[in-house]
Amino acid sequence: MTHHTSHVVLLPQGASWEWYEALKDYVQRFRPTLTQSADDAVSFRGQSHTVTVINPSAWNRPGVPRQSGQEDDIIAWLRNPQNTGGAKFDIDPVPASDPAILKRLLAERVLSSGRFGMGQKIPSAAGQPAQPSGPVTTSPQPPAKPEEQKLTLVWPTDFKVYTQKFGERPEYYGKFGLPGHEGVDVRAPTGSNVYACADGIVTLAGWRSPNHPYGYSVRIQHKRSDGMYETIYAHLTDGSAKVKQGDAVTAGQLIALADNTGNSSAAHLHLSLKKIGAKNGGYGELVDPEPFFTNAPK
Repeated sequence: MTHHTSHVVLLPQGASWEWYEALKDYVQRFRPTLTQSADDAVSFRGQSHTVTVINPSAWNRPGVPRQSGQEDDIIAWLRNPQNTGGAKFDIDPVPASDPAILKRLLAERVLSSGRFGMGQKIPSAAGQPAQPSGPVTTSPQPPAKPEEQKLTLVWPTDFKVYTQKFGERPEYYGKFGLPGHEGVDVRAPTGSNVYACADGIVTLAGWRSPNHPYGYSVRIQHKRSDGMYETIYAHLTDGSAKVKQGDAVTAGQLIALADNTGNSSAAHLHLSLKKIGAKNGGYGELVDPEPFFTNAPK
């Protein structure tokens, strides 16, 4: 494996804090340098230098500020040795059109310990033999479809704190016929954001029944390589769903607001994970979500 001693992540110019938040776990894992300046991205030097370009198409939008004389096509600009001073480096494009998509794509890299994922890196013009004149087009390899992968989950709130884990308090949950807590509880004050843990299709957004212990909830099904899963987001604010049944959602997408509806004494998020068809003892199809998280608290 090549040792990358220099790695820069080039964000779209004017990127808001949501983009940096989406990058947080990736940066903690791989320690790249972040910049919004293409000039700065190519000024670094090091063996096997790589520039990861986030949302390359953002540089093509009218009104987006860019450096003097810069071409609309950021990949073409980076491949032009007149702009880069002849520096040799690879280009790692990440076609994420919004922070939620970026968060999902980078979570897959963190989980697999693959700094550059499965995408096709593009050598800079200075790093390859001379090419015939004319336009150069590149098509980065798209990530595998969710149904071709195993399930991974991203953290569902802005507060990385467990308040109760799977299987805890068996003496309390025994009266409901369960060996212990059937999901995980996560800190989430009233009105705080709740996010989808993975790409999938919404199967419920509302009340399953008037007295259901989960209260107002959202359920999302996730087809993966080893079968069908379902995440359940419980005790939400009544009427707060940002999605509806049948909607396709992406990991990290805002789906509702937290509260304490249903069988709950204080605001929090209860998250349950089902593996459809599983036989997990007294839990039935319910399984522990914790091993599936890519960015859970230690």
